[in-house]
Parts: sequence; structure tokens; C-alpha cells
Amino acid sequence: MPRRFLTIALSLTTLLAHTAFAEVDNQQGVLQSVFPAGGQRGTTVEVTFTGNHGGLEGADGLLIDGPPGIIVEKFESLSAEQARATLTIAPDASPGRRMIRVKGGTTGLTNFRWFFVGSLAEHIESTKNNELAAADTVETPVVVNGRVEATLDQDCFRFEARQGQNLVVAVQSHLLDAMGFDRNTAGFGDASLELLDDSGAVVAEDGDTLGYDPLIEFTVPQDGSYTVRVSGMGYKGFPQFVYRLTIGEVPYPTALFPPGGTRGSSLEVTFTGPNVPPGTTRQIDVAADASPVQYISLDGAAPDLPFLPSDVDELTPEDPPSEQGDALAIGSRPVIVNGRFEKVGDADWFRLDLDQGEKIALDIVAQRHLRSPVDTLLELFDADGKLLAANDDNQLLLSEVVHEFVPFDSGLSYEAKQAGPHFIRVSEQSGSSGPRTAYRLELAADEPDFKLYQWPDAVPVWGPGTTAGFVVEIHRFGGLDADVALSIEGLPEGWIGGTATAFAADYKHAFRGAFGHKVFLTISAPAAAPVGTIAEFHVVGRAVADDQEDSRTAQPLSHLSWGEPNRFRVGVKSRTVVAPPQGLPLEPMVTEITAAPVSTVEIPLAIPDGQTPEKPLSLSVNRAGTHFKCSIGAPVNVTFRNGKGVLTLPLPDAFTAGRTYELLIANAWTSETRKGLPGPCTPLIRLNIAEQ
Repeated sequence: MPRRFLTIALSLTTLLAHTAFAEVDNQQGVLQSVFPAGGQRGTTVEVTFTGNHGGLEGADGLLIDGPPGIIVEKFESLSAEQARATLTIAPDASPGRRMIRVKGGTTGLTNFRWFFVGSLAEHIESTKNNELAAADTVETPVVVNGRVEATLDQDCFRFEARQGQNLVVAVQSHLLDAMGFDRNTAGFGDASLELLDDSGAVVAEDGDTLGYDPLIEFTVPQDGSYTVRVSGMGYKGFPQFVYRLTIGEVPYPTALFPPGGTRGSSLEVTFTGPNVPPGTTRQIDVAADASPVQYISLDGAAPDLPFLPSDVDELTPEDPPSEQGDALAIGSRPVIVNGRFEKVGDADWFRLDLDQGEKIALDIVAQRHLRSPVDTLLELFDADGKLLAANDDNQLLLSEVVHEFVPFDSGLSYEAKQAGPHFIRVSEQSGSSGPRTAYRLELAADEPDFKLYQWPDAVPVWGPGTTAGFVVEIHRFGGLDADVALSIEGLPEGWIGGTATAFAADYKHAFRGAFGHKVFLTISAPAAAPVGTIAEFHVVGRAVADDQEDSRTAQPLSHLSWGEPNRFRVGVKSRTVVAPPQGLPLEPMVTEITAAPVSTVEIPLAIPDGQTPEKPLSLSVNRAGTHFKCSIGAPVNVTFRNGKGVLTLPLPDAFTAGRTYELLIANAWTSETRKGLPGPCTPLIRLNIAEQ
């Protein structure tokens, strides 16, 4: 028998009876759609929620993040796939989007979907409006709530217009993150929009103007009846293809500038777009605790627009110089400069004075979060115009793929070879220009630092007194070569938040772009916590670099769907919920093990209350790493007697002497961190590989 060492540090016990177990289905936490996806202030609307894989079985309510003003008057579960709620929207509710989730169900709490509060009258499409002759009749201005429910589906809406009206006809669907989920419809909804006159002739049409969303601006040539026709691009449709269609002579903002500001500050932002009067502004107070992606609306208008709060000073020059000799001097750092490309071929120049050996990091945010239609190029020159460094598309953080495509944002790091002035040029390569082409250029010292992301933002714990795991992803910058200690903070009394370490030795910089270094953390619910109990928490990472400790709080991410890559949305809070029991709970009878390299270890496990399954349990031993896969070898069948069993694990060659690894043993898990939802699992077990 191979040599092995066991060091027993702690024995955990939780006594609780569990019944009616089922396999964990990682897709059950997905809320596929909300319809209608909004309502008018001062009205009551009936809303249908569609889940996934039976995930709404037993759903019992809603959780809404965002400004107040929506009251849930009634909630009912219609089936394992659908629920319905009656929402009353206050007359003074702030316009704009809310994050809405379904509570209860098999995972306790779903991901969020957008729900919009608007100022215009609203209409819900009829189910038989596919032909022009059967078009719904609406009065403008109006927001129509519809669905392109199936292949070849078309929705028609007729209205009266007067000569000289400047009409906006615009679809919001991509903005709602409407997407299909099966093999034939997977992907975001892509709407096509046509405007027809009374003779049936198409007088205007559009496909993709605002991302995948179409927008028509039309000056009415004569009084008469007009019809709007909405379909899927290529006549593709599916039940989750939800949209909001604005028709009328109304302001429709498509750009906001500046697109961000410093937390705790007050600033004026300017809106532009069809029918938005020039110089339309709004005063914004950026909260000290504002989440990293906000949405700002113009009262009386349909869409809201992204706004990015920061913790650094910000500059918004009125017209950045377009020549090196006139470059705008940037003094103190860190700082964010807000800019945009006013005309085709525009370039903005900035000057930095650097000391020899000084390291600087430059990063542009444009397509990320802002969905700005630009492809930036970032260049650094010396005083003589010699190119020192350049970047077109920066390395991608997987956790920041928060839309449907890989962004083309630029970024670079540079160490000054000599003291003196350095010049930054930001240019646009795709030919885009105008108010929507905003970017944010951050300038900071290139020093050791890191970012943390955590998913899912609604962590199910499978029954009272049990433990569940989730994923934290870390990205390192500036040569950080220190371990990062992770902890769960802010849980109520009785909950247990685990700790973990993101070891510097595990970090592979070459994979930083696509796949960050992932670490597991676990949460244990109190034995007395009823199913449905929700608790808030946050994940904090701490690292010591250059004798100074820095801490960062993880950004919670909500899963929109699982795939390649994951699709995330930035959440506002991390929550955990006691979900109905699924699978048998597991407890390690040790929390730390020491073993020789390439040996075999035995890990004693227990099932609470001495429960003994009739058949061996197939358990996976998992360790988060750089890529999605996390299982260590094939699943292991463990036989339990009187609630106790031993898992035998041959250690892989990759486990090297003198290293520490953290393992999680899970029941019923796909062993991929993309899913983010392991079934009932153990707290982390530390495995120390002895020196040879």
C-alpha cells in the first residue's frame, strides 16, 4: 500500500433528517424570460415568468432590486416552468430598469431578468396579428410589448400619423437580453423592423442599429395609416424572444455623456438621440456605494443608458486635442478620461510626464458595459513621435464578457525607458463616429493588484444545515506574485462562510485573458434555517505585496446562460438561499490531510444522522483551476455504512511536493466551473503534499 499521512484537524457534525432527494440540475436556476418586460407608471400589469428545466416548481414570490415603486400584489405558480405575478407600479416610480428574480423553486432563487418602468402608455400584442389585415390597432405614443414566438412569426401594429411628425419606431430586445435556449434557437434575439404605408409598401426598415436592436427615424410625408412589422432576422423566432416596441413622436435617447463619474460626486450628463432636444441634461448624484454598472434614464423616454461609477478622479475634456503638439496634459493618477470620436478618423491626444522606470497601465472601456460601437487603437509615443507601444484588442477577462460578442477594447502596460513627456493617442478603426462612440480611458500606475468575480450571485444551499460551493475568479495585474486569502463576510449569525487561498503558484498568466484562476468557496446554512431563507454576503480577497496589504471585494455576477463562454450580467449583491434538499449532504471527518507525493489518500466522510444510501454514492473530488474542468480524475464510488464511508483518492502527478491544494467533494455535479452550482458538498479540505 502506498505510504500516506493523515492529520485530523477537525470533525464537523450536523444532525438533520433529509427526505425526497433528487439530482441537481444546474440549469434550473435560469429564468428564461419575463413577459411583458415592463409596465407604465401608475398601472397594474400581469407578468408571466418562464423558467428552465422545471426550475419554477414551488416558486413562491419575487425579489426586485432597484429603485422602489413596484408592489407584488399577487403571485402564483402555474407549473414547473411558469409563474405569474400581478405588479402595481407606483405613479411616482422612477423610470428605468429593475432586476427581477423568482424566489422559491428548486434552486431557491433564480438569476435576474430586466423589467422596465416606463412613462408612456403600453399595449400587449394580440396573438393573431401576423398579417397586415389583422394588425393590432394602437394609439401613439405607445410602448408595445410583444414576442416573436416562433419561426416565421411576424407582429403587425397599425397607427395613424400626421404629416410632418418625426416618428421614432424602435425595438428593445437585445437590450432586454432576450435569448433562446434550445439547440435551434440558442443565442440573442435579433429583430428586424419595417414601417409600411397604407398601400403596404415598405417606406423604412432597419436591422441592427443599437446592437441587435433596430431603430427607424421617419418624417411622415402625409396623413394616413401606417403599420409597423416586427420579425426575427431570417424569420427566426422562439418563445423567449421578448421585445418592447416604441412608436411615436417621442424623445429616444441613444447616448449619454459622460458615461461615468466618481462615486460620491455630482455631475451633469447630456442626452442625445432622435427627438431629444439639443442640450438636454440631467444632474446625477453618484452614490458612494454605487454598483459598477448603473443605468440612467430620461423621464418620458423609453430606453435607459449605462453609466459606470468609479473610485478615481475623472476628466471630461470638451474637445480633446487631435494633434500631438496640442496634447492634453494628464497630471495626477489614477484618473479616468471620458472621450468620444466626434468625426470619422478622429483621434484624441494626451500627454504624460513619466520618470525613468515608472510603470503605467492604460485601459479603455467602450464596448465592455457601454456597448459603444467602436474598435479602439491605443498608442504610446515619445516626444519625437516614435511609437513605443500599441494595442488594438486587449486581453479579455472572461468575467467581463457581459454581452454577446468579444469586445475590442484596448489596453497596455509600459515601463518608461527614460524620463520625460510621453504621448497617448486614442483612435477609432471601424469608421464609427458621433455621440454614441464614447470611451473611458483609465490611467494608473502598473503595480501589483487583482480583481475578483464571484458567481452565481444567488448561491443555493441544498437544505438546512448543509454546505454548498460557488466559484470565485481572480485576475492578477502588475506582476502580483502573492497568495490571495479569500473569505466570506457579512453573513448573518449562524451561517458559516468558508475561507480559501488563491495560490500564486497556481496562476497561469498565459491564460489570463480567456480563463482566470478559479477558486472554490463554501457556505453552510444553519440547521434551523427554513427553506427559502435568503442571506446576503460578500467575498473579500486580501494580498500582501511590497509589505502592504491590499483588499478587494468580489463583483457578483448573475448567470444569464451557460455555454462557451458563460454569459454574465453584473449583479448588485451576493446572496445565498436555503433551497429544497437535493442529493445527500456530505461532511468531511477531516479538514486537513498531509500526504506524500504520488500517493493514495483516504478521506473519511459522513452523512448526517447516520443515513445510509442503498447504493454507493458516485462522488467527485474537485479543485478549481484555470480552465472550466475541475474534477480530479473520474468520479469515485463510495459505500456508506451507518452514515460513514471512505473515499480513496490516488493523487495525480501534478500535485507537487511542498504545495497545498484545496479540495471539495461533491455529490451530483457536472464537474465544470461554468455551471457554478455544485450539488451538496463538503467544506474545503486542505491537502498538504509533504516534502520528499
